[in-house]
Amino acid sequence: MGSTDERLITPASEVTAWLRISAAGQRHQFESLFARGDDPWRYTSAYEQEKYERTLSLLPIEPARCALELACAEGHFTTQLAPRVGSLVAADISEIALERAAIRCRGLGNVTFRHLDLVADELPGVFDLLVVSEVLYYVGDREALRAIARKMAGALTPGGHLVTAHAHVLADDADRTGFDWDVPFGARVIVDELSSVPGLRLVKELRTPLYRIACFQARAGGAPGEIVETDAVALPLPEVLRRVKWKGGTPPPAPTAPAQRLPILMYHRVLPADVAAQDRWRVTALAFERQLRYLRECGFRSVSLDAWRESVEARRALPGRPIVLTFDDGSVDFAQHAWPILRRYGFGAHVMIVSGSVGRWNTWDRGRETQPLLDWSAIARLRDEGVVFGAHSVSHRRMTGLSVGDIAREAIGSREEIERHLGGTVSSFAYPYGDEDDAVRHIVGAAGFQYGLTCRPGAANRSDPWLALPRIEVTGFDDLRTFIAKLVV
Repeated sequence: MGSTDERLITPASEVTAWLRISAAGQRHQFESLFARGDDPWRYTSAYEQEKYERTLSLLPIEPARCALELACAEGHFTTQLAPRVGSLVAADISEIALERAAIRCRGLGNVTFRHLDLVADELPGVFDLLVVSEVLYYVGDREALRAIARKMAGALTPGGHLVTAHAHVLADDADRTGFDWDVPFGARVIVDELSSVPGLRLVKELRTPLYRIACFQARAGGAPGEIVETDAVALPLPEVLRRVKWKGGTPPPAPTAPAQRLPILMYHRVLPADVAAQDRWRVTALAFERQLRYLRECGFRSVSLDAWRESVEARRALPGRPIVLTFDDGSVDFAQHAWPILRRYGFGAHVMIVSGSVGRWNTWDRGRETQPLLDWSAIARLRDEGVVFGAHSVSHRRMTGLSVGDIAREAIGSREEIERHLGGTVSSFAYPYGDEDDAVRHIVGAAGFQYGLTCRPGAANRSDPWLALPRIEVTGFDDLRTFIAKLVV
């Protein structure tokens, strides 16, 4: 990966606070972090490199035949660990991080990569060596930590070793030096919990003012482990160093839930890969399925615009991660390719139709391939299966260039036509080409619509006007990293 604009990298001091999350939401938080830019923890700093060297110094003298590195991130430590072992599995919850790690380690023939959720997944085999650094803070509470400690112990061969590296935090001991991070525990608790696992013995520990590195062995009994203490420690970068409380301090309060946002995704067409040439308006079925799988695994769930509005007005959060998926124009391939995948992954959809062209063709897209559009019978069937239909005008004309009367006819005519065929109330209107202004929004609202969907990029938040909701366009050029990055803008 190339270098990233420094402004896109989240300061490491903010990363820890941001990642105190429930186990169910871990993947999206980490994917979002890596999607924002390379090296979010500044792995190449003197502080991190010293920690890597000291971690390697605690490895057993006899090289491990097979090793597992948990939370390998972008592979900075992986490149240093690989020459010390026979074979190495490098695992992480973030696919984006794994892609970068694979590039960084492409010359290392003994390394394979594995997408793995440390909380939810079983470890991929039994190993002579496990290395886990700077991640156990984020697994949840102490009960979750105990479960993972037992899981790691169970993945060691008899006599195998587990090496961990984690920072001191005020949550462990408010009277001693530690980072002012809002995590539930730090290095001391992690080492204590691992030491309490039956059959796992601490054999050596290196303690510094800022972090502890510990080596455990899978064996019963034996003399107490060797403790080495040193005050010599490289200092973190300034944005990290300012969170160190050298004389202790008050642990930070538990973070309040962040203000909830509503990503409203905007698609046009979903087509098989052998049909969909790379195009802004065409997403392949394979890419679409990968996106939905990611959304489901990360706890996203479809909500209606009405449910979002009720939550905003009641000042309460919706469960999970709310999301809306919209499809403009109403092409027949929505029924053929998009809807079956949506149903498979448990997501709903809002389809915005051009009422005057139902059952015909998208004649407004001159210069591009025309496409057949859903007819009323197909629309009614999809409505019965749970698809929500909204208006995309009568004729798909740019609204700001029309007279007041024509704007009203485009809005009122589309709403009345859809309601006449489907019954019920049509509450949402997608502005063709995203072309709207104050006057257009006023007339659309007066025509009976509660929600206006724009092409202004970004997730909706609780202060957005209901008739000017932004949407996140998903294009045929978006890989998964780009898709994730769009979700967090």
